[in-house]
Amino acid sequence: MQKFKGSLIAWSAAVAAILAWVAVSAFALSIRTEQSSSISNLSEFQSLAAQKDAALRLRALARGTENERAALENRTNIDFLQIANVIEGVGQSVGLKIDIVSVVPFTDPQQKAKTSSLNEADFVVETEGTFLALMQAASLFENLPLISSVQNLELERHLSSPPSKKGAATWRLTARIRVLTTYNI
Repeated sequence: MQKFKGSLIAWSAAVAAILAWVAVSAFALSIRTEQSSSISNLSEFQSLAAQKDAALRLRALARGTENERAALENRTNIDFLQIANVIEGVGQSVGLKIDIVSVVPFTDPQQKAKTSSLNEADFVVETEGTFLALMQAASLFENLPLISSVQNLELERHLSSPPSKKGAATWRLTARIRVLTTYNI
């Protein structure tokens, strides 16, 4: 009986040890599951916080650039007649008569894929006068109060024309000015 009692105690201890190992393993597994759940929740919260932070920065940027966007809208919300008047006004300020030869819509095949509200048009202008007056006009073309750029500028001297009273030869200026506008072409 003593042997049976010792064997029963040994088996009971072995079963208790196995149950303890199972309990410890289950506890470790539950801790690991809880930890991975906490990590995924933390990364999800960090992602949401980053999205909210980006949205707040975007709103702050939109508020901070409101005046600049309004100025840009005012500079691009000009019809072709107003653009022509601005270009002809350059001639008046330097004492030249500027002729607008053509207005050609500019279409870029790469831009067709983009849906932009801005349209581009090339204004081809011609004028004649002294070299100094033409260079002043060219300088003013570069600094128009529009969103524009001079794409091409040609100067040529009229060899057949006699010099004017001041001794200056007559020159011809041809310029192609690209202007951005929100008006449809």
